[in-house]
Parts: sequence; C-alpha cells; structure tokens
Amino acid sequence: MYFILEGEVDVEIPENHITLTQGDFFGEIALLKDVKRTATVRAKRRCEVLELTTYDLKRLVQSKPDLIEKIEAIAKNRFDFF
Repeated sequence: MYFILEGEVDVEIPENHITLTQGDFFGEIALLKDVKRTATVRAKRRCEVLELTTYDLKRLVQSKPDLIEKIEAIAKNRFDFF
C-alpha cells in the first residue's frame, strides 16, 4: 500500500481510471485481501510515496483498531466506482 506524499498518479483498470493526489493512497485492495494487484498505477509527474507493508499495517492496526475499517470502506467505494 502506498501513500502519496507529493505528486499525482493515474490508477487504471480496463475502460476506467481515476487520478489520485497528495494525501491519497493506493494498493490497499492487494494488501488487505492478499490478492494480485487489480490496477496499473502510473505517475503523472514526479511523486514521493510512502510504502506501508503488511507487517507495518498490522502493527499500526494494533494501536488504531478502527483504521482497518476506514481503509476497507475507501477500498469498497473505489471498487464500486470501477
């Protein structure tokens, strides 16, 4: 999972795409569901991103248990969009 600290990316699946910018994240579906990536992400301009691994997420959720529900809600909303 990646958080955009700076820049802009296009998230593409067949026949659709969205643009994400600073403060957004991507890669959550593959991380949460342990599945193959469902989209292609391309930088539109120079980007700085922060990677959150499965291990990092598990540690973070221990201190903020409601975080996983928020991430899942955003992932579901995006999946419904596509």
